[in-house]
Amino acid sequence: GWWRATAHRLIYERQAATATEPLRRLLRESKFAPARMHALWSLEGLNALTVADLACGLSDAAAGVREHSLRLAESRLDNSKLLVEKVLQLAGDDSPRVLLQAAFSLGETREPRAVAGLARIARDPAADRWVRTAVLSSSTDCADELFLWLLKDREFMETRQQQQSL
Repeated sequence: GWWRATAHRLIYERQAATATEPLRRLLRESKFAPARMHALWSLEGLNALTVADLACGLSDAAAGVREHSLRLAESRLDNSKLLVEKVLQLAGDDSPRVLLQAAFSLGETREPRAVAGLARIARDPAADRWVRTAVLSSSTDCADELFLWLLKDREFMETRQQQQSL
């Protein structure tokens, strides 16, 4: 860990642009998830992170890499349909941490389809109180639309009614 953190710090401090391609190779080829995550953050620190890099991270097999990729993608969502598609796919992820971050990230875009993603997360059985809180915090500009989405979902409404009667 020390070597990885020190390398990350030195690349950033020196703004070592020559590290860009090796970092991209590391992101795509490393079998070690923390190395792929550090590659993403190092590319961000060099102002060299691209939509293609983020798309790679959002499709990663490791939940932690997907979670960090969501954080990095937030500021770029309104400028990239590809990233929005990837984030919407993650609204159905198996990892509760990825779901939590997807809910927060969807709140950072004005993309109309974000409401569908938030509704999908809210309906997810893995959505605990923290994930539901993230959905609520991300729906400040679209709460009415989200409410209508959830009202139309008969299964969601029946499940919620059953839970309340227990």
